[in-house]
Amino acid sequence: SKDFLKLAQTLVDTGSRNGAYSIREALGDMSSLALKQLPRMYNQVKVKVTCALGSNSSLGIAVTCHSQTIGPDSCYLLTAYQVEGVRLRRYVLGLKEASLRESPEQIHHWVQNVLSEFVMSEIRTVYVTEPRLSSLAFCGRTGIGLRCAGCSLTATVQAVLGRRSLQARGLHELGELLATCRDIAATTSFSHEGKAAEEPAAPPCWDPVAEALLKVHENFEATCEAYGRSKSTVPLLQGLNKHLLGTLACLLAPLRQAAQELSVERCPTLQHVLPVYLRLEKLFTSKAGEAGAGSKLCHYFLEALKENFKVERVHQVAMILDPQLKLRPVPAYQHEDIISRVCDMAANMREVGSGGSGGTEGPSAAKRGRLDCGLERPSCDSEEPQYLGEPLFNGTGDLLQYWSSVMDRYPRLSRLALWLLAVPAVAVHGDHEEKATGHCGGNEQA
Repeated sequence: SKDFLKLAQTLVDTGSRNGAYSIREALGDMSSLALKQLPRMYNQVKVKVTCALGSNSSLGIAVTCHSQTIGPDSCYLLTAYQVEGVRLRRYVLGLKEASLRESPEQIHHWVQNVLSEFVMSEIRTVYVTEPRLSSLAFCGRTGIGLRCAGCSLTATVQAVLGRRSLQARGLHELGELLATCRDIAATTSFSHEGKAAEEPAAPPCWDPVAEALLKVHENFEATCEAYGRSKSTVPLLQGLNKHLLGTLACLLAPLRQAAQELSVERCPTLQHVLPVYLRLEKLFTSKAGEAGAGSKLCHYFLEALKENFKVERVHQVAMILDPQLKLRPVPAYQHEDIISRVCDMAANMREVGSGGSGGTEGPSAAKRGRLDCGLERPSCDSEEPQYLGEPLFNGTGDLLQYWSSVMDRYPRLSRLALWLLAVPAVAVHGDHEEKATGHCGGNEQA
């Protein structure tokens, strides 16, 4: 039955946790039947995913490793992303219980062990991880490491609103406001009645205190009415400074919106990281020049954004590979430098044969080493100038569909795009809270 298969599949997905719970409790009288089926099911899935991720027709994969809470447990979720045809596929490869005593090196070792079961060692990989893992050399010579953009936005918020930061700057009133919002949000179920549609959730790594403040601001009148009815809750309202609440909400709302945009599923998001950064930088810079109490806070947020939201070379290249963006978001003086980075990455792409399978590599390993060190830079062939010289694409079509359709015209750029656009900007997706324990290590998501 479908229910049995779902239960059996759950055991496959969480094989690394075998023994953490009783199989008899999970499956009851069907446990003996399940144990007979599990090895066959696991091997079928493993073969399927190994073939998909190690396919010669694929240039590379994206891998995310991020911790999150599922019920009472905290775990690391290891996920692979890859473009198959014109669809973005997601494969949950592993789930590991998180422990504070576990070092980043141990997590890295686990990641490498799991990937070795599914992925060829020479395949190019982009890793998206949380801050405590981002400093590790996950990728070596065949990959790139990025920090989760959701974590970067949260770090920006915490650099301003963290307890130590508030104390050091003497922002005691702001600290009281945050504590009040946290207490109210913890004891209140905010209603969504009267709203056109429920807004999409921010990623799990979004700052919970910032979320609490935004919820209280959004439901300010209803909160005051509800808490004003009882003598025991009236004192809590004294910590709600309406003006300060509104000022801070105006600064946090764009950050939350950015986190939402960069964590959208089912479509590429990496190309939006640089435009999002530039938009936030422009916003905080303009508000910092305005008169009023919020000006100082804007300076703090601007400083924190520059310190914590790092834009990498891959973000720049991905932006150019969006035919609706190209170089439009960045000032002209940066164009030459960014174009040269596209040329460098495109020079490393395999040429595609007429059959669509992987052909010869681009530069040799020695030449790639010289490129990485900046000792030699390839001259751009006709693809990059021709692509950038075309008008911005005004259609509403999917990015993956676009690059699949121009494969003959731009073979190198297409292969680069169909690799990088599989990389998510944010390493954890919102629906994993419900689905992480119910999908296969290697079960693809359409």
